[in-house]
Amino acid sequence: MTTYEAQMSFLEPWPSTKTESPYVRGMAEDGYLSQNFQNVEHTVEITDARLNKENFKLDTHGFAWYKDTNLSAPVLEAIRSKDKDSVIDAYYPLVEDLVKRATGATRTIVFDHTYRKRNPELDMKENPNGKEQPATVVSLIVALQTV
Repeated sequence: MTTYEAQMSFLEPWPSTKTESPYVRGMAEDGYLSQNFQNVEHTVEITDARLNKENFKLDTHGFAWYKDTNLSAPVLEAIRSKDKDSVIDAYYPLVEDLVKRATGATRTIVFDHTYRKRNPELDMKENPNGKEQPATVVSLIVALQTV
């Protein structure tokens, strides 16, 4: 199995004595903080897990791999062409259905999607054309299910 070392940025340890939750403001107005925490760099090992992808379970590992055969040529073309309306119409329902099947949820909502491709000419936090760079920090995504 191939392993790589990489620098990753994590949210600083968050003491229980802090009364507010960590936040990030995308476009903070003058006089307001854009975030109320620091990131801490750590060297981590990253292993190519594709050979063992079927072993990962959502409840155990926080992620899982699902092969979805519903991605037809028109859906893939909508994604590749970045046609937002076609992606919403053709791809969102497939994602919602996959999440329902994977989690047992009775209702799902896709509220947004972002295309991210690194532009090496820009600093990782620059966004002059509104196109976001790949994420620079490790984050946790939590999905809640209510019945």
